[in-house]
Amino acid sequence: MEGTDEEEPHVGLDFLQDNEQFTQLREMVRQNPEMLPEIIQQISHDNPALMQLIRENETEFLALLNSDDDAGSNAAEAEGGPGGAGQQLPPNVIAVTEADRDAINRLKEMGFPEQLVIEAYFACDKNEGLAVNYILSRMDDDIDDEAA
Repeated sequence: MEGTDEEEPHVGLDFLQDNEQFTQLREMVRQNPEMLPEIIQQISHDNPALMQLIRENETEFLALLNSDDDAGSNAAEAEGGPGGAGQQLPPNVIAVTEADRDAINRLKEMGFPEQLVIEAYFACDKNEGLAVNYILSRMDDDIDDEAA
């Protein structure tokens, strides 16, 4: 059966597991699960092919979002482990430090939408300068899309 199309019937989402952007997206969803519909809408807008894969593999996508891979290490550290003195966080939530909140608020004070600020902040590995560039490039993309 060499070279037939039947060898690739299932294209899964395993490639997302090691994807840095997906790791950051997973962290955002853990921080604020209510953002998931907005993120899905953004994926649908930005990458329709990926959205189709997500629709075809919804259970796998949700399992990846809830998995505790390398991306979950921050959440596990924040939980303090079993029997830790601090509160244990649910599996779909990450701890946000006061410094993270301050940085996000500074970006929001520049007039950027909260969803985009949070996405940019975590996508840029908590680097505010890079997050501003990311936001501006995304806003430029939105303007270009509307003009087309």
